[in-house]
Amino acid sequence: MRIPAILILAGACGTAQARDHRPPQIGQSARYVCADGRRIEILYGGGDTVLTIGNQVTQLTRSPDSPDELYVGGGWSWSVSGRQSGLLSSSTAPHRLVCQVG
Repeated sequence: MRIPAILILAGACGTAQARDHRPPQIGQSARYVCADGRRIEILYGGGDTVLTIGNQVTQLTRSPDSPDELYVGGGWSWSVSGRQSGLLSSSTAPHRLVCQVG
């Protein structure tokens, strides 16, 4: 069985502690502050990402049907808006939160 590289990267994060911010690139993470004050971290891994909110870690997969960078999984979606912001939404909330690098 082949383990996707993103899972190996996620395991390397241990307890998902945030690292120094760099602009998101494959294999790097970026921290964001959302409009509601929530802090998240996204580990970019090419076709997949890992979303960390508090102690919750969720693997998101890039949606092949979307022309934008849209990642979905575990009841969450993350849409990248350039390299400085994104939109976070959950299946339990009707609105999307704007999140800025921070």
